[in-house]
Amino acid sequence: SSTSIVFFTIGGKVYFIQKNASPYIGGGLVVASASTSSGPFDSSGSKSFGYVTPGFEYRSEGGFLVRGSVYALITSDGFFIWPGLTVGVAF
Repeated sequence: SSTSIVFFTIGGKVYFIQKNASPYIGGGLVVASASTSSGPFDSSGSKSFGYVTPGFEYRSEGGFLVRGSVYALITSDGFFIWPGLTVGVAF
């Protein structure tokens, strides 16, 4: 049996302040494709949705990054809210 899911994302952000700490707004498109051949099931499908995300990002001088955001995921069935937190290193 096997199952796979692939996400392809394209999007961008606009920062309001050109400093290490800035609010931003982003948006884009996500395409999800899934397939399975498990047991008696053999099917595949795909779905796409857009997103809009306001947030705030902080980058330290050493490259430490913290980003908080709220995603509004837009589908053909409506939309729902998804919070996000990113912690990492920018280089």
